Amino acid sequence: MPTRSSSREHLMGMFRSLAMERVERLNNDFVQLERTPDDKELAETVMRDIHSLKGEARMMGLHDINVVAHKTEDLIHLAHRRDFSIIREVSDLVLQGFDLLGALVQEDPEPGLDPNAFSAKVEAAVHAIEDGGLAPTPEAPEMPPEVAAAGPAEEVEEAPRTVQGRKRDAFLRVGLKKLNRLTEVSGDLVFRHARAERTLGDLMAITVDSAATLQRGRSVMATLRDPNEATRVQLTTLITQLSELLVESQRLALGAIDLVAQAREQSFDDGLQVDALDSTVRDLRFLPIASLFATLPRAARDLAREQGKTVSVGVSGGAVEVDKQVLDLLAEPLLHLVRNCVDHGIEPPAERERAGKPAEGRVLLRALQVGSSVEITVQEDGYGLDLDRIRATAVERGLLNDEEAEILEDKRAADLIFLSGFTTRQEVTDVSGRGVGLSVVRKQVTALGGSLSVETTKGMGTSFGLRVPISMVLSNALLVEVGDAYMAFPSDAVEQALLVQPEDVEVTGQGTVFKRDEERTPLADLGMLLGGSPTPTNGGGMPTIILAHEGRRLGLRVSRFRGEHQMVQRRLDPFVDGLRLVQGTVAMPGGELALMLRVPQVMREAMFRSLWSAKPAEAKEARKQTILVVDDSEFTRDMVASLLRDLGYAVVEAVNGQQGLEKVQEHRPDLVLTDLSMPVLDGFGFLEQLRSLSGQGEVPVVVLSTRGSPEDKRRASELGADGYLVKSDFREDALARTVRRFLQHPGG
Repeated sequence: MPTRSSSREHLMGMFRSLAMERVERLNNDFVQLERTPDDKELAETVMRDIHSLKGEARMMGLHDINVVAHKTEDLIHLAHRRDFSIIREVSDLVLQGFDLLGALVQEDPEPGLDPNAFSAKVEAAVHAIEDGGLAPTPEAPEMPPEVAAAGPAEEVEEAPRTVQGRKRDAFLRVGLKKLNRLTEVSGDLVFRHARAERTLGDLMAITVDSAATLQRGRSVMATLRDPNEATRVQLTTLITQLSELLVESQRLALGAIDLVAQAREQSFDDGLQVDALDSTVRDLRFLPIASLFATLPRAARDLAREQGKTVSVGVSGGAVEVDKQVLDLLAEPLLHLVRNCVDHGIEPPAERERAGKPAEGRVLLRALQVGSSVEITVQEDGYGLDLDRIRATAVERGLLNDEEAEILEDKRAADLIFLSGFTTRQEVTDVSGRGVGLSVVRKQVTALGGSLSVETTKGMGTSFGLRVPISMVLSNALLVEVGDAYMAFPSDAVEQALLVQPEDVEVTGQGTVFKRDEERTPLADLGMLLGGSPTPTNGGGMPTIILAHEGRRLGLRVSRFRGEHQMVQRRLDPFVDGLRLVQGTVAMPGGELALMLRVPQVMREAMFRSLWSAKPAEAKEARKQTILVVDDSEFTRDMVASLLRDLGYAVVEAVNGQQGLEKVQEHRPDLVLTDLSMPVLDGFGFLEQLRSLSGQGEVPVVVLSTRGSPEDKRRASELGADGYLVKSDFREDALARTVRRFLQHPGG
């Protein structure tokens, strides 16, 4: 029987969940009301929600929440009595109240929250307004038309809100841990049903064997019906017994056949119930993406107010349902993109008006389901990226020289904003200027198995496109066999499964490729990529899947295809968590487990390895190899070192040639990557002194520099450089091929 304390705890949990929903809805609705103060229906919704929250807090005996809700309600009612003509005067304080309420309803509120101080501020504001101390501000500008760059015509709604009279969906609140467990149990039921199907097949086989035995018995009886005269009496008895045995065997066979029919019918019914349960459980995980979008208008509004801008947020496709886990992981990237749009993209009102635009900027959020993925667009109608400034910054940072910057195509220039440390801002603010935000966003999206792109039009705005799987737990996947193991790839990442003929495969200076539709596609062996043996050939076509990610393609040779299935994905066991190429396990229709592989990491790994001819033992030996990166540019060191560490190499860094010599003697690297233009001791001096070092004079050295003249290359070669890369031409695959010439890859 529940105790009073357990009932109280249950009620408190329910209150917190409801209160957080109310606070989120209040934030979103009030931001919209601030822009459309004549919306009486929305005003009633806001006042009803704050009143309900106040009453619920009073019932639970939560004095602080009740006080803050009551004072916030006073402000809203004061604005309502004046037909919301003073909403701009009270809006900041009202939103502060919502923030304080959101903090107070947490299970463990942060220390230092002061409801009394907030109450005093509200009372002072109310007195000032009633005494006429604050003058009304101009009315909010009208909603601007949708920007021309918004794409094809479609219905664009304001950020989602709940109004009186609109039907609300009923939500079942389930803890995420319990929901994960429920999903796994449901998945187990599906596979138990599969095992029952196999048992049924075995029973059918037994029935067939029984019928065959019956037939053999009939043959024996036919033979015995012509016995010798001396044994007639004895044989007659045996025949009688055999006849009875055959009758009984026939009865059992008929019974088994009837049992099979019943089992088949029961299995069919069980299958329907299991499918219904599985579908219901899966639906529990999914929420409309509008629940994530609803948190963003407030963020845009607050930042715009800080910067003296006005911004509206429009939403389309909010009904698309996405797994709760994916929504949680998308919250931070989307918040950053929206703030980036307001901070970098939207111009101040005066500039917009001079450019012939509405004073109010516009941010549009769109969601569209494409197969088992969701495409999200975050678009603003501001400046557009200054591609010339981006190119100039790349030159300043040593990524490009003037000639290379001049011929760099616009799309590649725009993609530079995703590099770690890259920013065109001259000053650092609380919002931006350090050049880490968009780099982190891309990493977070990639970690979800997704991709991030950018498109821009000068003077019209910028659009960020994200594509991520709808669920990280439930997914459509292509199963393949690699040796004795099973592997799975997300279906959305598999462009094609085909048989590659040996005559279509060729080895080039850039690695192994195969010809497909007059194009050459890189080819790798998945078994070798995973640290195993090469996939044996049978003289015919080689089963190959083509992966596609961010405009790149890779063919992976496998042993055989096992078809496409929808499966429950499970997290890795903590003991093996952190494997770079594996993101989880999936249970196959027959109950066996397969490894779900990370497509971006698989493609990157393949580009850095000579997979068709490398030997597993060599790969294993290379795991401890060390690469020294010598460059005075922190940006370059971070980019190159991060790339090499992701692939399993140990990396040591040095900021100039002198420190590089010290690191060489200390760490004895297997390969050195060095810049040429550095303080203290430049790359030429470093090369010259390195080659004179006892015991380290033969270490391979690759120059990675912005200086690409024939004279520089000749001098570096004379001083002992083994390879030369120009930063403006830097590509991951180019670095891969160069490193591959001197080192065996560290492997899985």
